[in-house]
Amino acid sequence: GYKYRGLAYYANNRNNDAMKDINKALQLDSTFKNLYEIRGNIFHELEDYENAIKDLSHSISLRPNDTSALFIRAKSLYLQDKFDEALNDLNKVITLDSTYSNVYFIRGSILLDQGTPDKFEKALEDFTKEIKIDSNNIDAYILRNWALLYLGDIELAINESEKIKSMDSSSAEPYLFNGTAYYISNKIEKAIYEFEKSYELDSANYNILAQVYMENGESEKALKLLLSKNESTKEDLLLIGNIFMLNNEKKKAIKYYKNCLKKDSSFGNAYKNVGKIYFDMEKYDSAFLYTKKCIECDTSNKMGHVNMSMIMSQMGKLNEAIKYLDEKLPSDYVPAIYN
Repeated sequence: GYKYRGLAYYANNRNNDAMKDINKALQLDSTFKNLYEIRGNIFHELEDYENAIKDLSHSISLRPNDTSALFIRAKSLYLQDKFDEALNDLNKVITLDSTYSNVYFIRGSILLDQGTPDKFEKALEDFTKEIKIDSNNIDAYILRNWALLYLGDIELAINESEKIKSMDSSSAEPYLFNGTAYYISNKIEKAIYEFEKSYELDSANYNILAQVYMENGESEKALKLLLSKNESTKEDLLLIGNIFMLNNEKKKAIKYYKNCLKKDSSFGNAYKNVGKIYFDMEKYDSAFLYTKKCIECDTSNKMGHVNMSMIMSQMGKLNEAIKYLDEKLPSDYVPAIYN
């Protein structure tokens, strides 16, 4: 009873009900081989990857050539950043069934995440294989374009991205990709056009558009866009603060940086920027406190160390100033600042 009702619940996407019945079925009879795989799938869908891996591993020990269990375990391992183990499972799936849906896509995604040119080449091959299996897999086209971009073939990547637009006119991804590609190529006007189209299709892409507006000297557009949001992220608040700082509106900048710190009290760059404003206002004690917090939150923040050295210098503590320069900064940072 519990087994079949659990399977019925699972087939109808009632995962919580399915989990209860499957647990009861396995308590009564732990030899139901396929239930471990089903429960592992449910754990995976619930983003409980550790338990998913545990159940799927048990299922695979009973049925070593079960491609479905191997594939889902690979995805769970991938989402736990266990890349080598995930690749081992995916390679087994490919050996057993070279046409298995999405296997090349997931393997290509892992290779892309590993971030080296040789991995990018292999990822490109995998996304191409995935497209041959499923020519409608838009995500595979998109990630293949990122592989091309990372390999430096920007023009081909943009041309390929235009094909994706024709496949799904409602997708913001190809516009977001093209914007990035044009931005890297220093074609800012074209980048802005693509980012604007991306934002029209998916309003979640507003922050990158605001950043590009700002870098293009269109800070009023960036500010208007950021202030139009009902709920600001810490990145939004930091960027708004940067715009006010750029416009020499120090009090407004401090207000937004402090709001940013209310959302994340360990955000080093917000502390750094408040410290820099207080330094410019010659409020060295306050500048010291905020810059100290920046360095505590992010010991690798180079500009935090530079700013602290300038604060120490203004406070007459030259040995401390030199210490902050010598402590963390590479030699090419130091000579101009020592003077």
